Amino acid sequence: MRLLNTTTLQFAEYYNQDTPEYAILSHRWLDGQEVSYIDYCLCVDQAQHGEKLPEYLRDKANTIRSRSGFTKILDFCKAVRLADLEWGWIDTCCIDKSSSAELTEAINSMWSWYKESVLCLVYFNDVESEASYAEIGSSAWFTRGWTLQELLAPSRLNFFDRVWKPLYRLEKATFKAKKRTATMYYIMDDPDWAEFGHMLAQASHVPARYVCGYQSLDSASAAMKLSWASFRRTSRVEDRAYSLLGLLGINMPLLYGEGQQAFIRLQKEFIQTYDDESILAWRSPCPSPNLSSHCFSGVLATNLEFFQASGDIVTIMQYGKPPWQTINQLLQVEAAVYVQSANEAPTTTILLPLACKHSDERGCLHLELTASSSAGAGVGHYMRVSACKLIAAGPQRKVTDDRRLLLHLNAR
Repeated sequence: MRLLNTTTLQFAEYYNQDTPEYAILSHRWLDGQEVSYIDYCLCVDQAQHGEKLPEYLRDKANTIRSRSGFTKILDFCKAVRLADLEWGWIDTCCIDKSSSAELTEAINSMWSWYKESVLCLVYFNDVESEASYAEIGSSAWFTRGWTLQELLAPSRLNFFDRVWKPLYRLEKATFKAKKRTATMYYIMDDPDWAEFGHMLAQASHVPARYVCGYQSLDSASAAMKLSWASFRRTSRVEDRAYSLLGLLGINMPLLYGEGQQAFIRLQKEFIQTYDDESILAWRSPCPSPNLSSHCFSGVLATNLEFFQASGDIVTIMQYGKPPWQTINQLLQVEAAVYVQSANEAPTTTILLPLACKHSDERGCLHLELTASSSAGAGVGHYMRVSACKLIAAGPQRKVTDDRRLLLHLNAR
């Protein structure tokens, strides 16, 4: 991990147990203004060697120093020193993005780096001093994909307005302590910090119990976590998936250029790693009235937005249930299923129960499946049908014995 000394403004690299206490920055990138690792190193060379550098490099370094991103680095270092910390980490200049190996390691480690930080400084570059709760909640910071993990992973966060004036301080509940309490401090004179906590939850689409650390993120279902991310955007399509690696507890290689396939790979990796069937509890947009609602799809979501209505889905414990297995582009499932008769659906379909449900309902959710008619599909191969809905099975439907199903992960 490459850290920045906030006094000398020099880099140092640390590994595992040798890493000192550090603060970390959460912010929104601005096009053309951020300072990369190579940019920053050039500025350091200019400071150390001055006139020895060629003129064109001195001019380039001066241009870099004029960017708002360079000023942000200096302001961050000042705020870290005021917090009595020596080291800081910033995702713009502390990663050499010209190295694909370093970038992959950094993105796969990002969640743990934010979690292990002593303090996270959240910088709202679009929030004025004395802003109202509503104005803070409308910051673009809440719309960016990467800032979701930056809100949830750290245990301590300090929030700043655009001129680095402190706003609030959040210290989350710690789950190692017996007394599970969280405190939110307002730096200014308004004691009603609870309203700020409510704003954080509302603006981030994350329940306050997770934002403030009252409840472990491990208790949130995959569908719930993906719903939080579904309202956010990233500059690159792939980063919508890559920014979720830590939140979902997944490691996988980065393949920039793969587009939406990154999200498919993320779901496949999750299924192979965890027994959380809510990963299939998504809904696609309802088709136009002139189109049939019985369109076929794979069981994996092709778009993160399909989880926007999954924010209240919780998992159900089911003991003795055989684990899922992925076989090439198929998901092997063994389960008792419900059978719908022909008069209940245009074709005979089955309902596969998932070990998850809406939090305010008792019964589990089901996927509606139909036998695959794709070329090369064998007996027992199924596709999802009516992907715009999840179904609660009624008692009038016939239940079969355990059946082995091969579900197509992608539409064919």
